[in-house]
Amino acid sequence: MHQRTIYMEPSALEQLRHNMSEDKQISQANHFRIDDALSMLTEREREVYVMVKAELLSLEQATRYLGVCKSTVQKTVDRAELKINNQIANSLFSFVG
Repeated sequence: MHQRTIYMEPSALEQLRHNMSEDKQISQANHFRIDDALSMLTEREREVYVMVKAELLSLEQATRYLGVCKSTVQKTVDRAELKINNQIANSLFSFVG
């Protein structure tokens, strides 16, 4: 079975942190929170989430890149956001800083 390699910009995680920050300045504690939350995602969820939220691809662009239907991309982003929000709410990192 052929395994597809996904190449992503090295700065994608930093861009995600930047996009998630309201004031565009993010503390070290928030870096830990984001890394902790993203660690709960599967590789595919992380890939799709970063495409849409960090690289700011539209659902249509992500759909074309991944070769899946739009609803699959949307469901994956929704599932990732649910996991991220749950991890943020329940993580020990939420009590830091």
